[in-house]
Amino acid sequence: MMPLERQKGLSLVELMISLAVGSIITAGVAQLFTANSEAYQMLQGQARIQESARFALEFMRRDIENAGNLGCNSSMIPGESTNFALNQRDSNNLPYEFDLLDGMVKGYDGQINGTWLPNSTTKAPAPHVRGFSDIPSTIGSTSTGTFVDGTGIDTSAIVVGTDILVLRGIEGADVPNFLSSAMLTSSETNIQITPPSDGVAGLGFGVGELAVIHDCEKGTLFQVTGITAGTPILLQHATGTADHENANDRLTTINTFAVDAAVSPLITTIYFVAPGTGENSSGDQPLSLWRKQGLNAPVEIVEGIEDLQVTYGIGNDTFPRRYVPANLIGDDTVFTVRVAIVANTVDDVGGSVATTHGCAVQTCYPGESGASGIDGLQRRSFSRTLAVKN
Repeated sequence: MMPLERQKGLSLVELMISLAVGSIITAGVAQLFTANSEAYQMLQGQARIQESARFALEFMRRDIENAGNLGCNSSMIPGESTNFALNQRDSNNLPYEFDLLDGMVKGYDGQINGTWLPNSTTKAPAPHVRGFSDIPSTIGSTSTGTFVDGTGIDTSAIVVGTDILVLRGIEGADVPNFLSSAMLTSSETNIQITPPSDGVAGLGFGVGELAVIHDCEKGTLFQVTGITAGTPILLQHATGTADHENANDRLTTINTFAVDAAVSPLITTIYFVAPGTGENSSGDQPLSLWRKQGLNAPVEIVEGIEDLQVTYGIGNDTFPRRYVPANLIGDDTVFTVRVAIVANTVDDVGGSVATTHGCAVQTCYPGESGASGIDGLQRRSFSRTLAVKN
C-alpha cells in the first residue's frame, strides 16, 4: 500500500516575504492615493482662487465704471457745475450715503497701525472730504452716521492694512423712471413718473430718501417727501427745515424738466475686506470681500479675498498722470482705478506661502507665528486697472 503524500504549505520565511511585499505594495498604493488626493485638493484650490478673483474684480468693475453716473450728462460736477443743483438746506451736512460733494470715486488707505487715511473730516470750502470715522457704521446694536439704523459697516472688523473703496452714482437701471408729464415750472407739487413694471417698489427709493432728477442738460439732488401710487406715480418734494431736506420747491434754476427727464436713486457703494460668515475645513473663519450698497446692510459677496489695495489714476486734463493712494487724491479728477486683491483657497491645501496679514488675522499651524506663519492656504495676487467712464 502506497503511503499518502504530505500536504505542503508556505514556510515561515515565504510567509514573511509575502507579507513584506504586500506591505510595500499597500504602502505604495496608499501613498499614491494620498498624493493624488493632495494634487486634487491643490487643483481645486487653484480653481477656486481663479473663480473668486474673477468674481471680485467683475463686481468692482461694474461699480467703478458706473461711478459718477448722473444720467446722460455725467460731466456735471456737484458743487461746481451751475447745471447741477443741490436742493438741500445745508449741502455740507448731507448724509454719507448721499454726499455727492464727497466725490464720486474715493476711498480710505489702510495703514499697518490700524488707521485709515484720510481719517479726519474737512468740509466746505473745497475740497470737501469725509474721513474714515464718517463711514456709516453699525457695531453691535449701535449705529453711527447711518441713514437707516442697523445698515452700517462693522468698521471694527475691517482687516487692518486693507483699503476701502467708495463709489457714488445714480443706479444704472435699464429702464429709468421717466417723467410722464413735463414740469412746466419745475416747482409743481407732484413729479409725475411712468410706473415701473413692479410699481412703486421698482422706483429704487422711498419716502425721505434723496434722489436725482436729471436730463441731458441738468440735474438736481432733492428729497422725496411723499409717494402716491397710481398711474402715474406721484412724487412729492416739499420743503423742510433739516440740513438735508429741500430748501425750495423749484428743482432747477436752468429751464424746466420735460418728459425726457428721469428720477433715479443715488447709490453709494463701499467695498472692504472683513471676516466672512462661513467656516473652512480647519474650522476657521475665512476673510471675504464685502459690499455695502445704498441703504442696505453690508453683504458678503466673495469668500476667500484677504487683501484689497487700491490706487487712483489722477490728472487735471483728460487722462491719468500718476497713481496715488486715497488720501492724496485731493481735488484732482480720478480717471482710472487700479485694484489689487489677494485671493486664497479658503481651505487648507498644504500650501507653504506665508499669510498676508500674519497669524493674528488668519489661524496658522501650531508652532507657526508672526508674519511668516503658514496656514496651509494657497494664495495668488491679481490686479486690474479700470476706467471711470463717467
